Amino acid sequence: MRAKSPHPFVVPASAYRRAMLDLVRRALAEDIGTGDVTTSAIKLGRERVVAHLQSHEGGVLAGADAFEATFRQLDPRAKFFWNWPEGHEFQESDIVVTVRGRADALLSGERTAINFLAHLSGVATATRRMVARIPPRTARLLDTRKTTPGWRLLEKRATALGGAFNHRLGLYDAAMIKGNHVVACEGLTEALHRTKRVKRLLICEVHTYKMITTALDAGVTWLLLDNYTPPHLKEAVAFIREWEHEHGRRITIEASGNITARNVAAFARTGVNYVSSGSITHSAPAIDFSLAWFR
Repeated sequence: MRAKSPHPFVVPASAYRRAMLDLVRRALAEDIGTGDVTTSAIKLGRERVVAHLQSHEGGVLAGADAFEATFRQLDPRAKFFWNWPEGHEFQESDIVVTVRGRADALLSGERTAINFLAHLSGVATATRRMVARIPPRTARLLDTRKTTPGWRLLEKRATALGGAFNHRLGLYDAAMIKGNHVVACEGLTEALHRTKRVKRLLICEVHTYKMITTALDAGVTWLLLDNYTPPHLKEAVAFIREWEHEHGRRITIEASGNITARNVAAFARTGVNYVSSGSITHSAPAIDFSLAWFR
């Protein structure tokens, strides 16, 4: 019987909101700097306008809170009327949201707000497309730490909206022995010995059957099988499941390494609990949106 996997890590709501608002403030400071020269020159005063945000391709909505927060930094009275909640799939030419606010705020915040929505919707869309290719009742998709610096919690929320499960948020919430840790300790046995008192989940990256056995014998319950081909991965999973049966201990198996939407189904069918992919964050193309005014 397949081992029941522990629930993946999730993004704490309070930490997420702090990170999101801080990133919005820094993004606006980066773009506006000492002031929006063009908007100041045309002197719109406090005139209020209505604008529609239109998509130019289909996707999955994510980043609505950052989009709103951007405009509200400039106009606290701005109003937003979303046609769908986050996680919903929209189509090309759809009006995603209607914005009512001060003209100067919409002009100064437009690019920053759309940047948030475009990138995070792109992450959610790439994730949804990969999840859709995973056969039912096989593996679950995990995100990774391969995120844009400063954007991690926002991108991990977007992957969750796309259907993935959050893995480690950072180096602080689990121990993971990887290749360079093994080299630094001059061997896996020593690396395992030094981390045996860690009071958090211990994950061990393995590349050979000897490493698998060493990790299992040391009490590791989560194995990361990195850069295996699907046929070799299937054999390794069978080996681990046999060990699991003989020793009466449940083992979580994660596959990683160059997993994309094109090949994820083959990896998921090998019997692993999870497949993890950095491509859903580091290589997700942004969704094309534009903001059209109505006065």
